[in-house]
Amino acid sequence: MSNINDGGPAFPNAEPMWDSATNTYTRHIIGGMTLRDWFAGQALASDWAGDYSPTGAAEQAYRYADAMLAERTNEPRPQPKEAKLNYVN
Repeated sequence: MSNINDGGPAFPNAEPMWDSATNTYTRHIIGGMTLRDWFAGQALASDWAGDYSPTGAAEQAYRYADAMLAERTNEPRPQPKEAKLNYVN
């Protein structure tokens, strides 16, 4: 399995949990969708995905998501793969 930067949880929810050892509440972060998934969904909902087949549009959306994650962390951008353009008529 590859180590893809998913950006962590997009909308984490902090649930209070009782810690009986310290008699206090602690916060437990519950994830949800990843920031990568959120970015891909936003790209897919925009015109960025283009007029590709559903599979091609999803691949393109995740390429945009990966580029956005790389930009926000100042990591080198992933090298683009040869796009499979399966246009829908």
